Amino acid sequence: MRRSYSQAHKGPSAPKPSASGSPAPATSNVTGLTSACVKPTASPVGPGASANGQYKVPEYYCFNRFSFSEAEVEMAKYRCPQPSALKK
Repeated sequence: MRRSYSQAHKGPSAPKPSASGSPAPATSNVTGLTSACVKPTASPVGPGASANGQYKVPEYYCFNRFSFSEAEVEMAKYRCPQPSALKK
């Protein structure tokens, strides 16, 4: 099932799901999210956001409204295929 939001363009070298429905080979080099999802900074990112401050979750200020969608698109290639209840 494809999501309706924007997805990265897949070139000819992109892995294709198998027609047999078997899971893709395990990938051990999952690198995490890119800066398109999270923008880490070295300085304080929000009002009162610090480990010792009143607000202890400064990562909240590193996301934007598209962060979740971008993370879904980036991680889609590492997800297992949805099993089918249909008999073959």
